Amino acid sequence: TATRRAGSPGFSLLLLETTSNAMERALHEGRRDEVRERAEKLPRTVKELDRRARSMEPALPDPAHAVVLDLSNCATRVYAHARDDDDPALRAELDELRQLIASMQGYLREREGP
Repeated sequence: TATRRAGSPGFSLLLLETTSNAMERALHEGRRDEVRERAEKLPRTVKELDRRARSMEPALPDPAHAVVLDLSNCATRVYAHARDDDDPALRAELDELRQLIASMQGYLREREGP
């Protein structure tokens, strides 16, 4: 589908989802270095998602862009908690990240139509 094409916002979103899932597994298995490495990539991936989402025609609705901003803020917090080894806060932020990813996926599905 278009959501998974390289260069699309959906592709960046899929990368975010895959990275956050891998982080959760690594966190659960105690692989701290992997958690930190993956968390470091999140803000860049969200920045790429934002760039791709802004270039869509027709444009995404304003609430979708608000979700991208929330994703950016959340990714920054995930990185900070991973760097500080604050596991409870990191788990909470990963939950929020997952919810924001789901919201954005909904906007992209609406945009693509049936």
